[in-house]
Amino acid sequence: MKTFRIVLAVLAVLAILALVLAFSVPVGESAKPEYAYLLVFQNITQWRCKYLAADLTDVKLKDTTYLVELLQKYCDDRGVTLLLDDYYGLEEKGYINDDWNEFEDGLLITFHDKSLTKNKLVTEASLYCASLAGQGRKYVVKRTFHEWKITSIEMMWIS
Repeated sequence: MKTFRIVLAVLAVLAILALVLAFSVPVGESAKPEYAYLLVFQNITQWRCKYLAADLTDVKLKDTTYLVELLQKYCDDRGVTLLLDDYYGLEEKGYINDDWNEFEDGLLITFHDKSLTKNKLVTEASLYCASLAGQGRKYVVKRTFHEWKITSIEMMWIS
């Protein structure tokens, strides 16, 4: 009887360790935090256009190289040109029309991160296509097991 209790105790400890590891150690590519941003980018860019611009200025990642690779693949798969710039850079390059402040054939997505941990991203993503055509949403993205999922979307503003 005593041996049986010891075996049960050991199995319980191993089960708890397995759960702790499942929620704390990323496994595979989709566990990386860059995938949280990709989910937000995919969610907010439902319209068909020629250009998708991403402003990554306020992203809390230490290095955005892998995120850029993911966004590039997403755009390539859809036949869309990815531009990495902010509003003023796009305006300087002539993508944004001076008369109406319109991003003709394109959408600009900006991220304003509130927090980023190994298991949770809270960001306000804004979508801009003209001075009176845009919206901002607050996203909560959580890592469950080995992938990221959007758990909350809140409309912050619309014009």
